[in-house]
Amino acid sequence: MLGLWQEMGGKLTGRVREGRAPAELKPTFELVSPTLTEVIRDINKFSNNVMAQQLFLTLSLQGSGVASNEASREVVHNWWQARFGEQDLPVLDNGSGLSRQERVSPQGLARMLQTAYVSGAMPELMASLPIIGIDGTLKRSRSRVSQGWAHLKTGSLRDATALAGYVHTASGRRLVVVAMINHPERVRSAARARSAGGLDRERRQPMSLTLININLDDAIGSLAACLTTVSFVPQAWLSFKTRDVSGVSLSMYSVFTIGVALWLAYGLLLDAWPVVIANAITLVLALAILGMKLVYGHGVTLTAKHSQAAGKRPR
Repeated sequence: MLGLWQEMGGKLTGRVREGRAPAELKPTFELVSPTLTEVIRDINKFSNNVMAQQLFLTLSLQGSGVASNEASREVVHNWWQARFGEQDLPVLDNGSGLSRQERVSPQGLARMLQTAYVSGAMPELMASLPIIGIDGTLKRSRSRVSQGWAHLKTGSLRDATALAGYVHTASGRRLVVVAMINHPERVRSAARARSAGGLDRERRQPMSLTLININLDDAIGSLAACLTTVSFVPQAWLSFKTRDVSGVSLSMYSVFTIGVALWLAYGLLLDAWPVVIANAITLVLALAILGMKLVYGHGVTLTAKHSQAAGKRPR
């Protein structure tokens, strides 16, 4: 404070006295705090633990006029009970995020994120979370699949790491995702995977909790993928059983097989597993039919030509 005051050209003389300033004395200058939205954004984007603790103490300061960890814990406790009851009640210490005494379950954190999403504060909360591969603590992420598609808050201590927030899918849905690792070896493995650019692979590993709500769109898409895939089985079986592929167009099936392979790659890039599974099976069946066309098709053609030539031979 002294350095800032001197940089502004100010001077301090006399001595410091502790006490209440006279009511009629006007302040020399005032420093207004940023808005709550700006404070939370700076806390979440850059994991500012000092600001997090100050905000935690402010909860009790506004209520009783005295800031203390115990009073702030009571404020959070009452807020949680009013919305979720006693289930998954978090254990708080000083609110900084650096305490070994604090606890929260993946289920409890996910419920809180779901509740926040349908509240009026959702836009501000979403905007405060780091965007993967874009800004904040996740700016350096090299994920190719999820870049720009997830708003996540990170947290780590020795032998512990966590990730929670919202993920946007290609179909337009938003999922609540919570992942926690409390094991030395698993934490080191996750760090090595991130340093090697393996975030996309990590997203496919089992997490402590992943909430995915299956909606009508997924049900229709999965059913359509299943039906279109199953429809190839009779054709493949008939061709294999009879060795008759005379009705199969080589050019059509070649283009079709390439298209299915591209659909498979597209599904992998989007992590759209109904698309991936359906097109992987279809690709195998299409390749089987195409292979039989290449193996048996020429034999049928040569046999037909031989028969025609035999019919024209003089007796």
